Amino acid sequence: MRVISLFFFLQTVHIAPGFCPTRSRTSRRFRFYRTPSTRSIVDGAAFAKAASLETRGFVKEAMDAFEALAQDAWTISSSAEGAYVQLRLAHLANDGIGDLSRAEVHLREALRLDAQGTSAAVLDQLGMVLQTAGDLDSAIECFKKK
Repeated sequence: MRVISLFFFLQTVHIAPGFCPTRSRTSRRFRFYRTPSTRSIVDGAAFAKAASLETRGFVKEAMDAFEALAQDAWTISSSAEGAYVQLRLAHLANDGIGDLSRAEVHLREALRLDAQGTSAAVLDQLGMVLQTAGDLDSAIECFKKK
């Protein structure tokens, strides 16, 4: 029993990767796919800081932090994450500072980035922004697409 426990301890600590049936975290295959360009921004410290600023009510600072994330294209691993950052920026622009034109720009960029198809959340928020701005025909088209 002690030998089996020691074996599993060594396996989880990766002291003896040659004796383990699974690959080590330092194997060539793992290093090849784990590069900074494929890192998720939602799990990153910069995203957590921006979200924390937004939660605490620091709208301008949160917008600056999210815009810095959006500008660093190498940190965004997928177009869906880029679209999500743009959606957060649009929310801050619309609800935080009341800038409808800026919110519309961010929402249109989110629609462009989302390779998986148009998001209902983005279309809904874009329709609301256009409706508030007075462009009812475009707002109705957004609501129809969703």
